[in-house]
Amino acid sequence: MRIIRHNLDIADYQTVALPHDGDLLSVAQSRTDRTQLIDLWSLDFEYGQRWTKGIYIVGTGNSMPEQLRDSAYKRDRREQDRAHPGFVYDYGVPEYDPKPWRHFIGTVVTPCGLVWHVFEGPVQ
Repeated sequence: MRIIRHNLDIADYQTVALPHDGDLLSVAQSRTDRTQLIDLWSLDFEYGQRWTKGIYIVGTGNSMPEQLRDSAYKRDRREQDRAHPGFVYDYGVPEYDPKPWRHFIGTVVTPCGLVWHVFEGPVQ
C-alpha cells in the first residue's frame, strides 16, 4: 500500500484512474504550478483492476454542476414526471430525500486568492 499524488487541472470535470480499492484522500495547492494545478492524494493498494473516478472542481460562488446538485431520487422523479405527467405516485417514497451522490474531498486556496472546492462524483 502507498499514497500517490495526482495533478489535477483546474477544470470543471476530469477523471482519475485508481486501483479498485483506492481511496481519494485530500487536495492541496500544487507544488509544481500553484495557479494552474491542484494536487490530489490517493491511497493505492497496488493491485486490482483500475477504476475511473469523476472529479469535479467548483469555484466559490459558482453553481454546482447538475451531476452533483440533485439526489438520484429527485432525478428519477423528475424523469418519471416528464415521461408520464400527472401519473407519478408517492407510494413508498421516503420521508426525506437522500443526499446527492457526491463526496467532498477538500478546498484549495490559490496564491491569487481563488478558492476551489473538489468533489468526487458520477463519471460522465
